[in-house]
Amino acid sequence: MKLTDIRRYHVATFTDDLTKAGRGAVTVRRILTLLGTIFASAVKDELISANPALGAAKPALSDGPVKVWEPDDVRTFLLRCSQHRLGAVFEVAVLTGLRRGELCGLRWSDVDLAAGKITVRRSRVSVRGRVLEQATTKTRAGLRTVPLSDAAIGALLGWQLRQAEEAEAAQEAWRTEGHVFTMEAGRALDPSYVTRLFSTLRKAGGSELPPLSFHGLRHCAASLMLASGADIAVVSKLLGHASIAITADVYGHLVGTIAQKAVDGAANLIAHTVHTHQGVDA
Repeated sequence: MKLTDIRRYHVATFTDDLTKAGRGAVTVRRILTLLGTIFASAVKDELISANPALGAAKPALSDGPVKVWEPDDVRTFLLRCSQHRLGAVFEVAVLTGLRRGELCGLRWSDVDLAAGKITVRRSRVSVRGRVLEQATTKTRAGLRTVPLSDAAIGALLGWQLRQAEEAEAAQEAWRTEGHVFTMEAGRALDPSYVTRLFSTLRKAGGSELPPLSFHGLRHCAASLMLASGADIAVVSKLLGHASIAITADVYGHLVGTIAQKAVDGAANLIAHTVHTHQGVDA
């Protein structure tokens, strides 16, 4: 859009679209702050008369830490997912931390199973009732690359075989643009369908799992990585956060727990060393 054409309702629509695309409240608020700074500069340079981002409604931050499932809940959910043809979507979500739009927009050309990595090139999102596919923004380091664990590679290989069987069964009815996750006839997934399916699987099996949004699977992935001892800077890069500050804002409570373990471990090591020397001196 031309700078002079942008109005406050355009900013509001943009904010809503970011939230629907799975962007967290912290990220959206930071984007709005940056927009406000840009428009303020334009007002100062007399390019526009008013700042359209001034007073824009920001998504509310949750009162407490982000909600995540316990590892046992994650295992239970993935077992349920294994009974559904699209179970691999959720398994890859938990194992990589990819956003819903990134999973729906993922193509086989973005996946290198031999090298064990995914390159995030596009996102498939629902905007005002329409499904759009857009290129992801490059950072200074280029496109985001996410490494794949053996489990994630196994899930993708299993799905690739199933998809090939479906393509053979559909024959000339098969229509595809090369997306990894598709409907039975090859059509790319509607992100809203994935969200509804997630909700259905969460409540299936006779025992409903604790409330969680699809975006919560991304939080689960992050919490599992941090709990395993991963450096927050590495997790931030894997998640595609604009800065490590965003990761710290969202997962600071988890980092605190890991930090406590780190200092306790250091203290134990020192204590062990002191006791060893005391034994020698004796």
